[in-house]
This record gives sequence, C-alpha cells and structure tokens, in this order.
Amino acid sequence: MSTEKVLASVFKRVFEVPINPKRFEDQLCMQKAAYFLKQMEMACGEYRFFWFLHGPYSTRLDFDTKMISNDVATELPIEFEENHEKGLDALKKLFEVPPQSHEPQEKVYSKAEWVETLASLDYIQKYLLIPSTKEELLNKFIKCKPDLKNQELNSLALDSLSNFSYAF
Repeated sequence: MSTEKVLASVFKRVFEVPINPKRFEDQLCMQKAAYFLKQMEMACGEYRFFWFLHGPYSTRLDFDTKMISNDVATELPIEFEENHEKGLDALKKLFEVPPQSHEPQEKVYSKAEWVETLASLDYIQKYLLIPSTKEELLNKFIKCKPDLKNQELNSLALDSLSNFSYAF
C-alpha cells in the first residue's frame, strides 16, 4: 500500500475530511497526527521529527504529504487493525477543539492551532525541557510559540495530554 494512501486514510480518519495537501492547515495537522502516532508507537511511516516553526516537523513527511493526489485523498480510507483504530479514535478525541471563551483579550484557536498547541507542548516536555512544574512548561511554550498565548487553552491542552494514553 502506498504511503500517500496511508497518510490520506489517517487524515480522513482523524479529521473526518479528505486532506487537501496544498492547504497549509492540512499539512500542519498531518504533521501533528503523524507525530502523535509515532509517540504512540503506531508510526504511519519512517519519519523523524525535529522542532520547527510550528512545533514537531518532519521534512520527509512534508514531501510525502504534498505527493498525495486528489484521487487518493478522496478515495475510501483503508481499514486499520483494531488497535490502530483505537489509537486513531483516541487521537481524534484529543484533537477536538474544546469550547472557548470569546473574550476579546483571548485568542480563539482554530483546529490547526489547537493541534499545534498539543503537539508542541508534548514535544517541548519530552525533548526540549523537562520542567518541574506545569507553570514552567507553559512559560517555555509561550516563549517558543508567542502567537499561541491563550493561557486557559494552553493549560487545558496540557491537562488533555496528561490524561492521554499513548499505549494501545
């Protein structure tokens, strides 16, 4: 099975829409889904992630994502093994954007920004800094990602990660 078919199927399964590989937000969401799948030991390819502008990033995955054709993106997704299905369900639930206040001083996060927040917090905690407190991690996150400064949502994202099971 082609890498493009696997990636398109993962995207459709997690985000419930076909991927548009030319759309930046879809590329970003694919990066973060693949990052979490690797953390869950359910890799959808041989990808190495490093810190980049929008959090964990894989150059190879970026190339593979951009190679997905419209035909592949809109085909019926492949069926995964039961433990992979459970992992994809958990990821889909993790990526659900929580209700947000619409206070003028608070930034509202899009789906892509929420997913970026989750993956970035996870990466910072595991690879860039092992903070002793939640406050230290959130402060490091704001320094790395000054455009994602909704403290309430960032704290909620960190709580969601604490409750997330990486094993399936």
